Amino acid sequence: MRLQEKISIHFTELTKTDRKITGQLIEKPEILIQHSVQEAANLLEVSPAAIMRVAKKLKYRGLAEFKQSLENYQSEMQNKEEKNETHNFSKSVISGFKSQLDAIEKTVSEKDLEKIVDLVKKAKVTRALGIGSSGLSAEQFVYSLLYQDHYMEAVTSRTKIFYLSRILTADDVLIIFSVSGNSEAYSEIIERSQKTGAKLVFITMNHDKKLKEAAEVVVVLPSNITDFSVSHHLQQLDNRFAFYIFSSMLAAYIDNGELD
Repeated sequence: MRLQEKISIHFTELTKTDRKITGQLIEKPEILIQHSVQEAANLLEVSPAAIMRVAKKLKYRGLAEFKQSLENYQSEMQNKEEKNETHNFSKSVISGFKSQLDAIEKTVSEKDLEKIVDLVKKAKVTRALGIGSSGLSAEQFVYSLLYQDHYMEAVTSRTKIFYLSRILTADDVLIIFSVSGNSEAYSEIIERSQKTGAKLVFITMNHDKKLKEAAEVVVVLPSNITDFSVSHHLQQLDNRFAFYIFSSMLAAYIDNGELD
């Protein structure tokens, strides 16, 4: 997997320092390619442990594999420069979304989609939940289903979500959209589901152990990052794009499952 795709998938796991390291290595990959980890740490003004932490978060097996990925990235950038590809903001945006589509294809498993469909088929009531901008994604999912003649309710206010937690039963399935994957925002829902047997599905961009413990299925989608400057500073595009794509995929699977 290309370096950019790995960064996109694990972007929400990166701390401010992690992103600083990643951004500087994107700009000057030779810092790590041509130096020891100690020397690179000095040049980046971070600790060697911080660099190794980034490599681990990006799921590299070690420093050597991380360096090799940087070398491949450097070669790719040099080829672009030889083709005289100039910086263009619109192309950067389009390229960013194309990369995210590729990352989504590699991230989403058919097994997870089929498991969610099975949960929905067995449930008496299924609802889509989301707070803030993630609530828009829940609404979008509902509309994706409406186009397939399937009705589902979207619950997108904190107050309604709180009261919903009081009436959950074992026959309920909640599909929760949350970019941050903040389990605290759904603490009442999680606690009640554990007591009643209600089934939770989290669609998120954060690898949170608490979510995996609480949910039947957790789908972690890649964040969307791109380069908007000559200094290769990483920027994040609208993450709802990934949710919209996943919603369309899941709606197609649900429709194919011929729900009542």
